[in-house]
Amino acid sequence: MHSRKVYIAASYTNIIAAKKLGQELEEMDFEVISLWHVVGMTPIDSDYQSSSSAMRDHHQVEECDLFIELIGDEGSKGGRHCELGLAIAWSKKIMLVGGPDNCIFTNLPWLKKYWTVEDLIARLKS
Repeated sequence: MHSRKVYIAASYTNIIAAKKLGQELEEMDFEVISLWHVVGMTPIDSDYQSSSSAMRDHHQVEECDLFIELIGDEGSKGGRHCELGLAIAWSKKIMLVGGPDNCIFTNLPWLKKYWTVEDLIARLKS
């Protein structure tokens, strides 16, 4: 399979699922370029005051070929909604994984949705 650059977005409470998905994608020869789920957050990041982390994530979304967001964490807030907005604005290929979400833009009709990570992986393998 030809390697593609992937950005994984999720709420910080889903960091373990994002890490696992990243590992699965790398086993399939995708290049996972998002780092937030690898390096974690510093106390400054958790206060939303880290311009370096914001710039890093902004550039990684801009550079990706495929944007994957883990959705359905309706109580979350934060960067994943902004990252999805960037991906939409930059016409990235977008795949959403999970159930209903509190971000209205996850309902855009042209976005690909999958209920589970297993469904997404099966689609990427086909």
